[in-house]
Amino acid sequence: MPIVDGKQIVDMKIVGYRYEPNRFAVVQGIPVEWRIDASKAAGCGRILLAPRAGVRKLLPFGTTVISFTPKEPGDIVFNCSMGMMTRGSKITVLPSAKGNAEALAPENPARPTQPQAFSANQRGEIERITREYLVQHPEVLQEAITVLEKRQQTADAEAHQAAVKENAATLFGSQHQVALGNPQGDVTMVEFFDYNCAYCKRALADMLDLLKTDSKLKVVLKEFPVLGEGSTQAAQVAVAVRMQDETGRKYLEFRQKLLAGRGQADRVRALAVAKEIGLDMKRLENDLASEEVKAALAESMKLAEALGLNGTPSYVVGSDVVVGAVGLDAVREKVSAVRK
Repeated sequence: MPIVDGKQIVDMKIVGYRYEPNRFAVVQGIPVEWRIDASKAAGCGRILLAPRAGVRKLLPFGTTVISFTPKEPGDIVFNCSMGMMTRGSKITVLPSAKGNAEALAPENPARPTQPQAFSANQRGEIERITREYLVQHPEVLQEAITVLEKRQQTADAEAHQAAVKENAATLFGSQHQVALGNPQGDVTMVEFFDYNCAYCKRALADMLDLLKTDSKLKVVLKEFPVLGEGSTQAAQVAVAVRMQDETGRKYLEFRQKLLAGRGQADRVRALAVAKEIGLDMKRLENDLASEEVKAALAESMKLAEALGLNGTPSYVVGSDVVVGAVGLDAVREKVSAVRK
């Protein structure tokens, strides 16, 4: 990355539902200036989530500059709120020069090794040969990209499984969540959702179908408000609804009506739905001010970050994490696979 005035410059465009480019490398400890041109972004492509960089932002049309300093080596994964944008999008943070030097230092400092550098002519010849080969055999690039994507998918799956195992108690048995279906089900499916997510609205029918047709399934619902202040307000009301509904039936009715409504879900709409389904509104207002609301949402956000979730809806089935509205058949296959 070019460094200007002590900052690493990362330039990216969002065209429709694509990031161009979608992978970058920066160095640990040096401030980054991420310049994002969203003038041609479409739909949820204007919502950017990069949890490790502390980014959760609705991008205006035009160029937005996001500044942060990467503290640790590793990948900063980013995507839209639905997780449906260019697969594998990330900023890779490389160790600092000091860290590299320490890692590569010889065991015996009295006999340092001297790297052999290529001359300018040698570098030019190597670059010419490499370019000539790739031009004549462009399929090599596609093969390399395919292999890289498979490795990344395997690494992501392993990381997800480790995170699910580490957070299993909170993920499947928290006191701050809603559980539907069979409490003693042989498979538990966890769904993270946002009331303003169009894909969550579609996925609602899938969840209801599963509950109706699978008597051995337990479904856990977790509020994951990532689409702005309205979503957070709606999620707060939803937690208060859950607090006066031990059975989950009223909560499910509330969720169905709020997701089915038109326009943005926010505090006003959520309270109107709660009143419509006959809840105690005085108690609801009191519960909204309770620590339980804060604790429930904080727990969900912390879990989502630990699992690497960057979109809604997201599911956990067994030890697998599934991001996006993959459809009823795909979710049902995941449930069946866990049973087998």
